[in-house]
Amino acid sequence: MSATEKRADLWLEQKDVQYRIKDAAHWEGEWIPVYECRNSYIEHFYGLLLPVSFQRAPKTMKDLLWAQDFDYSRAQIAKVRLKHTHYLGLRFRRLLALRFGTSGYFAHDKGISKQITQRVVKEGDTGKSDTILVRRDAVLDFIQRTEQVLLWCVRSVRYSERRLEDFGMEVKPDRILSEGRYCYDFEQRNLYPVQKNERPRMETMSQVFGKRIVRLTNEA
Repeated sequence: MSATEKRADLWLEQKDVQYRIKDAAHWEGEWIPVYECRNSYIEHFYGLLLPVSFQRAPKTMKDLLWAQDFDYSRAQIAKVRLKHTHYLGLRFRRLLALRFGTSGYFAHDKGISKQITQRVVKEGDTGKSDTILVRRDAVLDFIQRTEQVLLWCVRSVRYSERRLEDFGMEVKPDRILSEGRYCYDFEQRNLYPVQKNERPRMETMSQVFGKRIVRLTNEA
């Protein structure tokens, strides 16, 4: 197998996304992603860092789906809406006394201004992406004051022009669980005829769908 085939194999198997779900170190940087969305002919990715109550945290890991978790959130951090300037939730902005400027949100203390967010939006011929990063210490301050924990909700779909047989891969669904930490489904299969109507060049898809608990501490 050539190096090119090996890379394509790993990409379709979504090893990078699965690693992010399993590895807590991803959330230890100065800036952490609270919202990610990528759309192209070969990929759809959506990831959201959602605060939920302490009481909800143990229960949510018993259910793979995360739509209901929004009902148990006391306030979202990122809230992206069409034709709205603000992209952070109202309670998050007010609790941290954030002001909106041309390059993002800022906190002000004793005459000193500190940037709290970074938003990177890219759009090209092949697709578009939107990422919102927030300072880790600001997120930690918010969840401590609202008595919540963080849930990373993710759905990642990737497409390939080759069939699974070409990779030596089999059609199979897998459920990966780590009690109290994460749960997600991974599946890979050839596209159904109706799906090929939207992507006629594509033959294969893989999907990661699930969530993990993200526990921030004062030590980065």
